[in-house]
Amino acid sequence: MKIPILITSSVNISSPFVEIKDADRRIALTLDAIRQWIRIEPDIEIVICDGSGFDFKPYMQRDFPNAKIECLSFINNAEMTRIRGKGYGEGEIINYAISHSDYIKNGVYFAKCTSKYWVENYAECVKGFNGIFSCEKFYKKRSLNKYILCQTIFYISEIRFYRKNFATCYKRVDDYQGYFLEHAFGDTIRENKIKHITFKKKPLIIGLHGSSGEFYNSTPERLRSKLFRWLRYTFD
Repeated sequence: MKIPILITSSVNISSPFVEIKDADRRIALTLDAIRQWIRIEPDIEIVICDGSGFDFKPYMQRDFPNAKIECLSFINNAEMTRIRGKGYGEGEIINYAISHSDYIKNGVYFAKCTSKYWVENYAECVKGFNGIFSCEKFYKKRSLNKYILCQTIFYISEIRFYRKNFATCYKRVDDYQGYFLEHAFGDTIRENKIKHITFKKKPLIIGLHGSSGEFYNSTPERLRSKLFRWLRYTFD
């Protein structure tokens, strides 16, 4: 199964609670992540969509002239992003990309990854994709089915499923109240009784967290964690 990866970007940041604000550094980190994506999957179709009006096309032509990369940019609602937070802006970016990207709108599925990150075992994640929606959920300790939120750094979705279930949930985000996009996704999943969506294998996500500025590196699961994952995938 061939699934394009949507990279969401905002070079000129307007949202609160973001540690990495320097535009040049944000550009450099995004380019580094794209370099890793191409290393992992040389033939991958990449859509990079920036919601602050920044055009990555000259950088793509310079650094990755032979790669399959589509560059989109637009100006999202900076005022609402400032008031509600980065998750609000990300929701707008994804909706724009779904409607305007040739790689995405002419297909059935898309994968989403926040800029500055990549997924080392992307091929395994695609292979284990359930055909509807696959994500990581953060569970309460030792619980099989009680989870707190849904990770939104990386997930894979059928386009129609995303539009039906997640296209508007970003409007619930309120960073100042501690209610992030991860909470909005998690609540949407619970409210709609969406089941069996945990990745079969843990995505090995690497990159730099834009909000904290800290390096993020997923580690492979131990046997016990693999068992819990199987149980949650089967029974949740």
